[in-house]
Amino acid sequence: MLSDFIDGYPVNWMSAYISVEINSNNMGREMSLFSKNDMLSNEQKNMLADLSVGAKVVVKVKYNTKKI
Repeated sequence: MLSDFIDGYPVNWMSAYISVEINSNNMGREMSLFSKNDMLSNEQKNMLADLSVGAKVVVKVKYNTKKI
């Protein structure tokens, strides 16, 4: 889950996750992987585990907000 990856990730104002995209540039090799909710796919987890120190990582989250 994203809350496992990003400490303190806010969840109280989100109603549903749509997708998580993780992009990385590791030693000149660019990768982009998607999941359909806040659960990281095995491929995303493996990509993160294989990153070298200093690799660039961008996490994009699409979600719906709760109506207040």
